[in-house]
Amino acid sequence: MVLDPVYRSTPIEQQARDLGVVVEWHDGYELKIKHMAQFPDYRGQEFIELAKRLAVNGVIDAALLGRAVTEQGYEEQEVKKVWHYLARFGYRGDKR
Repeated sequence: MVLDPVYRSTPIEQQARDLGVVVEWHDGYELKIKHMAQFPDYRGQEFIELAKRLAVNGVIDAALLGRAVTEQGYEEQEVKKVWHYLARFGYRGDKR
């Protein structure tokens, strides 16, 4: 299983390890809303607006999107479209 590094040392990592599978890490993603806003036709302006509401300091990442669903009650399918932006246009950097 490949996880985003924002989940290191969290219950998510432990749950993955409890599955008995190999856990690997990708380099991680983060996306500035400024950059995301350049692509309104990708999934739609409404998801850029949602990302603006979720962002911290103008940036989204996987942990923030996960909390939007699990802790803040946002609709999973809507947040998933914001995640599509993160995966497609997000910066991949070493966050270890």
